[in-house]
Amino acid sequence: MEVVISCYGGIFYPYGSVEDEMSPRSDDGSSPRIPLLQPFVYFGREYDKIFVNNNGDLTFDEPFYGYNPYYFPAYLNRHIIAPLWTDIYNYEKGTISYRQVTDAHLLNRASKDINKYFPNLKFSATWVFIATWDKVPYFENTESTFQVVLVSGKNMSFTLMHYDYITSTQSVEVKQCEKICQKYCSGFDTINSTNFFSIPVSDIANLSYTSNVNVMGRWTFRVDNSSENNGIYVYSCNVSFTSISDISIWLRFRLGNTYSLLTKIFP
Repeated sequence: MEVVISCYGGIFYPYGSVEDEMSPRSDDGSSPRIPLLQPFVYFGREYDKIFVNNNGDLTFDEPFYGYNPYYFPAYLNRHIIAPLWTDIYNYEKGTISYRQVTDAHLLNRASKDINKYFPNLKFSATWVFIATWDKVPYFENTESTFQVVLVSGKNMSFTLMHYDYITSTQSVEVKQCEKICQKYCSGFDTINSTNFFSIPVSDIANLSYTSNVNVMGRWTFRVDNSSENNGIYVYSCNVSFTSISDISIWLRFRLGNTYSLLTKIFP
């Protein structure tokens, strides 16, 4: 049975039918190499393959098995798109599926979505890639459902991140490999973090109630070229928050050292 809508306004693209390929049930595993029907440009680099990694992210050059996320920017030698990078354990339950789409109906839907958020581009989608983590448990045995959609056409590339029911996971920071890690991260990063974005939530359960395009549970980004904003993407629609803590994280991300100075002056 194909799942087409979610309880969050029908934002999810189709998943769950025979059209989907299934990633293997394995702890910290990945899909096999997926050849793309059309190249996908990600911040200046053109890719003809992708990997759907079980721990909630996509990579292009090779599979990635990391289960302790880093804050973005991570300054690593890896391009990564992470709708929800955390320690997912789908060995016994939950499904991770993916499909490529070139049929007119979904291409038209993707075109309408992108043109709604980027009205000056007159964009026409020619390819869509959908990866969905459905009712996947974290290592603590809670479950969440989320999705990432890649859309391309005329050398323009976009990603939509969709969040249905997201449960909390531990937020304790851990030390590993000389870096400070956290228990979850949502956003994207590039090699050496020349472009990056981390969705500013204090609790990942809030992902379902936030947005940068005024559609609850959806975050949308253009990812084909470098941005002079260096990862700070705020489009014409407002960013939605659910708590003072989330606002604080957003301000810290946007203002950087200026935020630190302000908190010293106005504690």
